[in-house]
Amino acid sequence: DLDEAIVLGREALEPRLQGHLHRSTSLNSLGGYLSTRYNQLGAMTDLDEAIVLGREALELCLQGHPDRSTYLNNLANSLLTRYKQLGAMADLDEAIVFGREALELRPQGHPARSRSLNNLASAL
Repeated sequence: DLDEAIVLGREALEPRLQGHLHRSTSLNSLGGYLSTRYNQLGAMTDLDEAIVLGREALELCLQGHPDRSTYLNNLANSLLTRYKQLGAMADLDEAIVFGREALELRPQGHPARSRSLNNLASAL
């Protein structure tokens, strides 16, 4: 159940304090659960928190990290979703920037390139 996944995601994050090697993974996962719950229930607080967590995960995920394109893609999708709800151009602009960066990290032949292409196309 999604609520339980969120509770467990928060618990997993607790011992992974700032500086922990896998904190970005826990942040990204919890953000994903919250984004999914937003899509199901429409609570804007879930989407806002998913974006905050996504930003923090991205800050911790430096250039060259193998999951950076995933974090960029997830954050771009959350920002695009919020733009569609609230109409804030800053959200759309950021979604496009992050979507382009994710696409750059997924060259021709990358298994997730088509996902990035579709997501960026949705934002443009």
